[in-house]
Amino acid sequence: MYSYWEHIYRERPFDVIVIGAGITGCSAAIHIKRADPSLRIGIIEAEKLFMTTASTKNAGFACFGSMSELLEDEQSLGTEAMLALVSSRWKGLQALRALIPDKALDLKACGGHEVFEDSGLYTSCLQERERLNGLLEPVIGKDVFQEGNPSDFGFRGFSASISNRFESQLDPARMMAAFQTLLRQLDIPVYMGSKVHGLKEQENLVDVLLDDATLHAKQVLVATNGLSRSLIDLDVRPTRAQVLITEPIFGLDWEGVFHLDHGYTYFRNVGDRVLLGGRRNMDMEVEYNPSMELNTLIQNNLEALLREKILPGIPFKIAHRWAGIMGTGKTRDPILQKVSPRIHCAVRLGGMGVALGTSLGKDAASLVLRGV
Repeated sequence: MYSYWEHIYRERPFDVIVIGAGITGCSAAIHIKRADPSLRIGIIEAEKLFMTTASTKNAGFACFGSMSELLEDEQSLGTEAMLALVSSRWKGLQALRALIPDKALDLKACGGHEVFEDSGLYTSCLQERERLNGLLEPVIGKDVFQEGNPSDFGFRGFSASISNRFESQLDPARMMAAFQTLLRQLDIPVYMGSKVHGLKEQENLVDVLLDDATLHAKQVLVATNGLSRSLIDLDVRPTRAQVLITEPIFGLDWEGVFHLDHGYTYFRNVGDRVLLGGRRNMDMEVEYNPSMELNTLIQNNLEALLREKILPGIPFKIAHRWAGIMGTGKTRDPILQKVSPRIHCAVRLGGMGVALGTSLGKDAASLVLRGV
């Protein structure tokens, strides 16, 4: 039951409603409001707490693709499309850092490393290193990929490594807290715990259907990434990512972000803890899943990798395990699309939400503003 005041507030149309309070949705709302402060904007988020969106469940990698991953992309997409992907990810990271200071992100420019179990894969990457560096120099800088030595970190069972001095790590929760601060400063409300069940486009407005209410907006942006197909029929599959993190490990003396197996596995230090995630390629069809339940097969494999190769001979305890939902599809490029005269979407970030979300949100803002 609503009071008169609540009824009036609910019935007043928004200029723009953004669905999804992750990086993309927050970025879009911020850029729309900055472009036109007179607009009434609201963000709707199904999670009950601001710090529990998909954007806070990632591993905190400020990366744009390991060498084997980029070469695989080049083989399947072509050189031009691969470079466009890398460029959009790199520009997205710069857009994030322009919007939120490095200190607020807790960004550490510690570099990245791809480690190899397969010497044949390493050899093929090494043969392409100079050529790929030449392609990437105009986009990122000189000598992106360099030969490394995994023994420097005390790992066991990795035959070789390739380093990338342009990669960093950050704190996803602090990042989203900084987004929340910007939203408050711009007077953009976030309605948490409100699941959108459907969109009904009228002649002049869109009805946004919630559990027990209907809101109205002149323009709607769907920014729910892997969960967007519940509202719009798109080539987006919810894809689960498994993660674990250890208790503090005394004497842990390495830092950085690390990739393995074409980017399907990744790990990093979080202070004196080790975070490890991925391995979805071990059970791919099962991991195309919107459920946050843990996959025992993958969790056990992650723990074995940690014990046998990343922390060999070092006792550790698992402190926490979780899963997050990504949006993937037939291709790795994001979808920014005008679905209808009043409904738009910015989704399918392909596991690169940190890199792509801010700039995708900015581009989505431009698209929405044309229709306001």
